[in-house]
Amino acid sequence: MSLLLAELARAYPAALLVGEQTAASATSLPDPPGARFVRTMPLGRLDRRPAPPYHQLLGSGLDARQFTDLSALDAGHLVTPTERFYVRSGAAPTLPVAATWSLTLGGLVRDEKAVTAEALRHDSDARGVHLMECAGNADPANFGLLSAAEWSGVPIASLLDRVQPASSGTRIRVIGFDDEQTPSQTSTPGASWIFTRDELEQAGAFLATGMNGQPLTRDHGAPVRLLVPNYYGCS
Repeated sequence: MSLLLAELARAYPAALLVGEQTAASATSLPDPPGARFVRTMPLGRLDRRPAPPYHQLLGSGLDARQFTDLSALDAGHLVTPTERFYVRSGAAPTLPVAATWSLTLGGLVRDEKAVTAEALRHDSDARGVHLMECAGNADPANFGLLSAAEWSGVPIASLLDRVQPASSGTRIRVIGFDDEQTPSQTSTPGASWIFTRDELEQAGAFLATGMNGQPLTRDHGAPVRLLVPNYYGCS
């Protein structure tokens, strides 16, 4: 990490950096012709392990998990209530209060700019229903790290238009706040991802400020989180 990136990571909870470094819509599908529902098989049947408790936050910080019970899904209930939406990593104990947050557009740009969390909420609009899944959603005892919500937020492209990149700027690095101090048994700290602008625009990436008609909760990324449709939740 360059000195500039390191300084920005310390100074701001979140940043979009232009540099040189190189979730899907939920829909209801009709039953196939001739299909007939037989029964629902409980998860974990193959290895006989009991499923973990659903809709209950287990652990804290980077080790936090909350599993969604997918057996209740049907064509009329595809959106997951916020309190049941899965959690892969919870809010860091050192997370600043939302009122102090700002997002910095910096790096290889002509002039850096800052946007407050309040301004992002004011500019947010409906982004539709999108599915999010953890890249590690592979435990046959639950498969519960997958949920869909109705999101609101601000397209990243509209924020990038507020700054003029230098000619050498070809990538956008999105840096989030993460807990670098508390030891974790399951995760490596460091929340960042690198994209081209085309990748972000084609995916319809946005900075989410709300889900299911309410502001984000702390464990779901308050006050603002990156959401990239059709990418795993880790990005």
